[in-house]
Amino acid sequence: MTGLVNETGLTIKDAKILILGAGGAARAICFGLCAAGALSLTIVNRDQNKALPLCRQLTAEFDLVTIEHRPWSVLDNPLPDDLSLIVNATALGMEDRPWPHLEFVNTCPQLVCVADIVTQDKDTELITAAKHCGLKTMSGLTMLLHQAVLAFELMTGQKAPVEVMRAVQS
Repeated sequence: MTGLVNETGLTIKDAKILILGAGGAARAICFGLCAAGALSLTIVNRDQNKALPLCRQLTAEFDLVTIEHRPWSVLDNPLPDDLSLIVNATALGMEDRPWPHLEFVNTCPQLVCVADIVTQDKDTELITAAKHCGLKTMSGLTMLLHQAVLAFELMTGQKAPVEVMRAVQS
């Protein structure tokens, strides 16, 4: 979460968040966001049978966070005006997994941040679309950078040279 906050200026506490996906990565992200004080989490997944157990686990653990799941078709409608963050935790955006459509990005409120966990050397379709709309973004590569920063600091006990690491990454 630190990387997301540092890169975008986003405040997680009391944020309304949309998570795309319900797999292992989405699960870890959801637990982290709830622990950081998110107000609500909407999990959008193609398979509702996969999203439901995750919602139940989160609800049992975080009774102050509103947790719900919605089918993928919710992206066909305008997104809520008070949405703070969208996180893609699916394989969509990988080179062999193109997005079926990205029209939902055009309905994002101007203050929303779009994050994608897909790590590749160029922006994903989602990040490109979000940037085109003038939205704040965080790529999977930037997420990976902040994981490396955390690992460096945990392993060495020293402050990581973030800008040097960012330059090497480019």
